[in-house]
Amino acid sequence: MITLNLRTLIPGLIIAGFGVVGDAHGTTIFNNFGPDPAHLYDSTGWGIQEMQKQAMPFTALGNWVWTLTQIDVALQSDIGERSAILTLNSDNSGLPGGVLATWNLSGLPLFDHLSDSCCLVVTVSPSSAVSLYSGQNYWLVASAVGITELDYWMLNNTGSTGNSFLQNDLGQWIQNPLPTLGAFDVQGVAPEPESLLLISIGVLALGGLRILKASR
Repeated sequence: MITLNLRTLIPGLIIAGFGVVGDAHGTTIFNNFGPDPAHLYDSTGWGIQEMQKQAMPFTALGNWVWTLTQIDVALQSDIGERSAILTLNSDNSGLPGGVLATWNLSGLPLFDHLSDSCCLVVTVSPSSAVSLYSGQNYWLVASAVGITELDYWMLNNTGSTGNSFLQNDLGQWIQNPLPTLGAFDVQGVAPEPESLLLISIGVLALGGLRILKASR
């Protein structure tokens, strides 16, 4: 009788676990902007020129694999064509590693020289799926386009710090003298808790089915 009940129950559990796909929910993976109004940051920033890249680190939060949906960066232009290149990089022993995604930016907000700045950010989204793993370190790297370009990665005003780096004209990464990070946020989606539970049920059901087959 017990075996008959299990044989009846297990297929239903497998269907429940793998046949139902829950919606994903968006959330913040990293954010150092000030609160209300959104995207508050400082009036000063790290300089970005043709041979001077700026790299800011972040660690993905949570306990699962995120799918990247959006990045907001407080980049402003002071001189030049108001353009820049932004890349998302993996971590290589505490320095920027391989490039995971690239965005060519244009029409950067003008550097405003105000005591506090608000809301003017560059928003990008990946053109193909990019996975970010919880607990792993990543980098955003900004570089200017053209010899006359002078851009700024505006500093955050929330006290967010880390080991940011500048890459010089020799391609060497040099740690910035101050720990204050440029302002940015990273958004992503992860499976709903209900979906994770159903997947777990499906895995357990498959295990039970194998036990039944082995007991025949």
